[in-house]
Amino acid sequence: MSVFNKKSIFLSVSKSDVIKIAVITSLTFVILHFIRITLLMGEEDTTFFYTMLWNKVCLPPTLHELLYQPWSLITYMFTDMSFTRILGNMIWLWIFGMVIEDLKGNYRILPIYLIGGMFGGFLMVVFNTYSTHPFTTFYAGGMASLLAVAVASLLYKPTYKFWFFGSLSVPIWLLVLIFIALNTITINTHTWPFLFLMLGGILTGVLYNYGLTSFFEWCTIQFKRFGNFFNNNENFVLKKENKLRVYTNENIPYRTIHADSKRIDDILDKINEKGMNSLTENEKKILNEYSKK
Repeated sequence: MSVFNKKSIFLSVSKSDVIKIAVITSLTFVILHFIRITLLMGEEDTTFFYTMLWNKVCLPPTLHELLYQPWSLITYMFTDMSFTRILGNMIWLWIFGMVIEDLKGNYRILPIYLIGGMFGGFLMVVFNTYSTHPFTTFYAGGMASLLAVAVASLLYKPTYKFWFFGSLSVPIWLLVLIFIALNTITINTHTWPFLFLMLGGILTGVLYNYGLTSFFEWCTIQFKRFGNFFNNNENFVLKKENKLRVYTNENIPYRTIHADSKRIDDILDKINEKGMNSLTENEKKILNEYSKK
């Protein structure tokens, strides 16, 4: 049964971590550029922008500076000033992230993305702090987070294949290898700490499948509870119960089913977790009638 329901579409969007990350990163990009352009139009010195704003959301080069802005261990992975780099990163995120979301369900990408970014960023800062040739610039980008998602997807389903143009199949391991190679070639002798940034992301992907699987599942449960709280309007407003009419095969109404929005949400969650075939005949009738409203 094919059901077109605008509510189910928006519900799926709100549960997709890939879309959440893309939206947060895009909004950060727009806000930062808006502030920067506003300052330039006011003929203000850009030094103010980079000193008072940009450096505050980017990852500092040393542990001492990180102690004064610990939030940057999270904000840096959503920050970038290059539109093309953001676009490329979001495409990679969609490619690798949808593997886990399709096979295991929603609310699983964000924990990997956050932990991979924080772990990789922390390793880079530690190595750079004690390096004989440290870099002094602030860093922003989601490379470590993307590597965590890529490796986690690869190790979870190493035989997974992507299909292009209907008949061209590309194994996931090849795409992961290409992604790592593209990021590695940009590293030179003056940016060795970036290897530890990548290492942190890769290790997070490994630990997702081997070692900390239960911890990541716990994180998924917490994110799911948090998301369900805000997705349920009953937490904010009172709703009236809806009456849905169910018909027999002869299109004759034989009873009235009372189904509130929570009942519909439960059915949609069941589809997301177990597929359409898991629904009972009664649940299919309720969903079908709801889609006709």
